[in-house]
Amino acid sequence: MNFKELVLSHEGARFCIMGGAGSLGEDLDQIKADIYISANEHGCKFRAVDYIVAMDDKHGSGKPMLGVLREYSNAPIISPCGYQDVRLHSWPRAPRRIYSGLTAAWVAYAMGAKAIFLAGFDGYGGQVGAARKARIFELEIRCPVREIGGRMGVWPEYRKGERFRYTRHASLDTLQGIDGLTTVRVIKACTIEGADVGPGDEVTAMRHDMKYELKHRMVREL
Repeated sequence: MNFKELVLSHEGARFCIMGGAGSLGEDLDQIKADIYISANEHGCKFRAVDYIVAMDDKHGSGKPMLGVLREYSNAPIISPCGYQDVRLHSWPRAPRRIYSGLTAAWVAYAMGAKAIFLAGFDGYGGQVGAARKARIFELEIRCPVREIGGRMGVWPEYRKGERFRYTRHASLDTLQGIDGLTTVRVIKACTIEGADVGPGDEVTAMRHDMKYELKHRMVREL
């Protein structure tokens, strides 16, 4: 299966993404979600999951990733790797493979998340590089994201009772390959429909006329 078939498949759902920090079990006790996605096998050790996102051919133990994942769950695996059930062709900064947990959060957004809760995320003990990578995904995920425990300090900390309203973002049409008008903010100087535009400019145009600029992140959909 191609991941495009899953885009907006769970529109308006609350997603929980399960990372590998030691706080995962404690964090899961604080939240209820509609869809649970495990980064690698981490969440599968605690509960049944709906999907697994894995970005590596081999597990950290050196074993083949598929074998490790199937020890814990038969849930569909979303991955760019050959063992996938759902082929992931695109993600922020592709083809560079950034952390499975962060990619899983973006996958949830693409599936139509109303809100995303990060359980078991601590930025690898607060590493500066981990936070910097998380900022890449912060720009690409256009729905509320909440950190349970607030250990990364990138997104707001989860507060019990907070309500969320679902709003479908135009960038999801791009993932589905649907054309139409969209509004962007220019990141890098470029030319759109024959007009020169610079950083900070906002432009409304047909998506196919900005295909190159969108692909190379010269513009960002608002």
